[in-house]
Amino acid sequence: MRHNVRLKAHEHIFRLNKESNALGREKLKEVIALDPHYPAVYRFLGGTHFMDIWLKTTDSPKRSLGEAIKFFKKAISLDPLYGDAHAVLGFVLVYARQYEKAVAEAEKGVALCPSSADAYGYLGGVLRYVGRSEEAI
Repeated sequence: MRHNVRLKAHEHIFRLNKESNALGREKLKEVIALDPHYPAVYRFLGGTHFMDIWLKTTDSPKRSLGEAIKFFKKAISLDPLYGDAHAVLGFVLVYARQYEKAVAEAEKGVALCPSSADAYGYLGGVLRYVGRSEEAI
């Protein structure tokens, strides 16, 4: 059941608009009500808050960034070996200007999940942002 609701949330989030992002967030909250110990839901909930910044639909980017970081850290607290959550947290930490932590988290994500294209993508983005373009390639 939780997986089906999470998939519904993804359908909304990846439409990349304010209304769908909000609907996706509500679906993810439904998953939390069903299973508050499911790490993936917190990763994607953090993503909705980050998406608010990216879409420029938040009245407080600083607050949205804080919420995103909080939920990514919650996912990691539930599953410290969740490589993709570490990697995306690294990417988000760039926006918080926590560059050393960003690199460390993204690298940890790849180390934990070396077969994840997403983790490598986030690491590449982090390295590019911190001026390490050659490594990013």
